[in-house]
Formats: sequence, C-alpha cells, structure tokens
Amino acid sequence: MDEFNTRFTIDDLIIKGNIEIKTIHLLSENDQFIIAVSWFECDEAHFKMFKNQGISNMKKFCDFLLDYDQNWYNLVLKWRKKPSMPLRLKIN
Repeated sequence: MDEFNTRFTIDDLIIKGNIEIKTIHLLSENDQFIIAVSWFECDEAHFKMFKNQGISNMKKFCDFLLDYDQNWYNLVLKWRKKPSMPLRLKIN
C-alpha cells in the first residue's frame, strides 16, 4: 500500500473514477479535520491521510460520499454534529 505525495488533494481523490474505498477514518481537532482513506484502484491498494482539512473540504468529501455510498454519507453527517470521537467506516 502506498501513500500518495503531499500534492495529492482531497479533490484529486474525489475526481478519481473506478475506485473502491475500503476504509475511511475521520477525526476532528478544533475547526480542522483529518480524513484518512484507503482504497483500491486497478487492484492496487492506496492510502492517503488528508490533514488540516477545513469545513469546505469536509463538505466536498461528504458530497462525494452521497454519490458513493449513502449509508456512509448518513453516518458522516451524524458524526459531524458531534465529532468529538473518531469515526471509522469500513467495507464489510
């Protein structure tokens, strides 16, 4: 599993086609978020931790989840109301 370089942004992940997300970890610290995602693309495993994400990037990621997996989207929306504990989403 590789970790993408620092130039790979949350927007880059969102526009990727044909990926299968395996896990998402969300953490909040003050007004910033950490979004960690592992996924498969063309049978290759990838991982990226997006640190210091503002509310606008968190919203973009939520909008992406609405199309990707509505159940995950609903869980993230519920978590955003009180993000004091980390949230882990994993494919069954």
